[in-house]
Amino acid sequence: FDPLAGARLWELPFKTANAGNLTTPVVSGELVLVSAAAGRGTVAAEITPEGPRVKWKSQALQAHHNDPHVFGGHLYGYSGFSKQNGGDFVCLELASGRLAWKTNAIGCGSSIRVDGQLVCLDSKGNLFLVKPEPAGLKLSTAFRGAIPKVKEHSWTKPVVSDGLLYLRYRQRLLCY
Repeated sequence: FDPLAGARLWELPFKTANAGNLTTPVVSGELVLVSAAAGRGTVAAEITPEGPRVKWKSQALQAHHNDPHVFGGHLYGYSGFSKQNGGDFVCLELASGRLAWKTNAIGCGSSIRVDGQLVCLDSKGNLFLVKPEPAGLKLSTAFRGAIPKVKEHSWTKPVVSDGLLYLRYRQRLLCY
């Protein structure tokens, strides 16, 4: 939209299935990336003066509740359904959409960017600190059971404020 006139400048249709579109688009330079689960995948569009031009599409990243993150020319994020803790954590080349690597070693959940790393919380309440590396998963540390006694699925993103880590599960709030 034109910020002064409010007129639409361009649009990029992105149809989702019953799983909905629960993630926030990612902007990196002239690229806008949108992602959704249930077979929708990720689309990267380059924004030009004429409007968006699809640069690539990939099924390797199907973000459900997790917003992907860009680090040094790569896109990192959870792919799959966090409800069952099934899926992978993946890394795609930002320029091409090519899958660099994937792993199921850290479950499926949500992540936030903190001080050049990713704080990842899987849907079972396990916490992982991941250093974004295009060569493969580099786990800085893990805290199994950071949210104890998770019976269903934990979907709320971790929050860091003033050096404290907050984790929420249903009516519980934990602070580390």
